Amino acid sequence: MTASIAFKAAKILRGARDFIADPSHWVKLSFGMKDGAGMNNALQDADRVCSLGAIGKVAGLNGWGYDMTAEAFLAERCLLDVVTKDDDFSSVPEFNDADETTHKDVVAAFDLAIEEACKLVRKEVEESFPDGQKDHTP
Repeated sequence: MTASIAFKAAKILRGARDFIADPSHWVKLSFGMKDGAGMNNALQDADRVCSLGAIGKVAGLNGWGYDMTAEAFLAERCLLDVVTKDDDFSSVPEFNDADETTHKDVVAAFDLAIEEACKLVRKEVEESFPDGQKDHTP
């Protein structure tokens, strides 16, 4: 059985969150950095990334939007839904780069985005069981 896009998105979000959980791996005002120099491509080589850069790095993208996958797009959408929920921000980069945004805020946003992706996975599982078998969902 092939993993669903929602499941893959949840895995990307978890990997991105785990990478930037170390504050030395997170950066503002740059998509990604290697040895102190900014970079927009070859994210797999970045040692510091912003929120979107973390998703791109874990998803194996060369750069944001260059070789976008459905699961990377969904991961970004889950994070976007979290950071725009209260209308304080209109995009993930705006949230990431805001003066008031802390590392703790970014990690917390990823935690909520992971929950959102997992809800989508649970919904897919529930919909895949015939009526009467929904009590087998995780």
